[in-house]
Amino acid sequence: MSGIRNAKSTRRSGRRSIRGLVLLAGLLGGVAALAASGAPAYAASSGTVTAGQVTTISSFYDPSAGQLHVFSATAAGVYETYWSDNGGTKTTGLINNLSGVTAISSFYDPAIGQLHVFSATASGVYETYWSDNGGTKTTSRINKTVACEISSFYDPPVGQLHVFAATQAGDRETYWSDSGGALTTGPINNLSGVGAISSFYDPIVGQLHVFSVTPAGVYETYWSNSGGAKHTGLINNL
Repeated sequence: MSGIRNAKSTRRSGRRSIRGLVLLAGLLGGVAALAASGAPAYAASSGTVTAGQVTTISSFYDPSAGQLHVFSATAAGVYETYWSDNGGTKTTGLINNLSGVTAISSFYDPAIGQLHVFSATASGVYETYWSDNGGTKTTSRINKTVACEISSFYDPPVGQLHVFAATQAGDRETYWSDSGGALTTGPINNLSGVGAISSFYDPIVGQLHVFSVTPAGVYETYWSNSGGAKHTGLINNL
């Protein structure tokens, strides 16, 4: 009897081994097919996951028209999607045909009702602007700075537009009046290895603030919107 039981056990073990080998072969075959297809590994769990075309985005709210605006940089240029804050249809369209956009920033200028989008490319930073009432979109280069990241804001008291570009040699600022005139570009600090940047205007004390991520930590550069010395200091060592 013990011999019969041992024989049955051996046959069961053999069947389990065969089933295990078949499952393993199927799994390895599926992995090999996925690798050959070039699809990302996470696509195996969902047939709807695909690689996106958008490399970077920016957005703002237009209080005058009550509209939400999202700007998406792609290989074919920068697209805008906008819609009412009350809901309704979303509209998407190309606002420029700049290629190789690596960073993007945007804001709304309430003083003259204009939308501004800034795009960093290998040949410099470009501005696209137009009225919130519609009309022609204008795109032109505002500087020749090759930036890894950009940030921007509008300074209402002096009516100036500010664009900050992070480079390996430090941050550079381009500013000009929203009524037109000359554009001025120059360094605001000499921080090395800046990989990300953010900025804002403080209306209470009238100061401009720029924050820069470096290998040594995050630095702040600030100064008065009426001019004067710029101060740069480490705010954390993250």
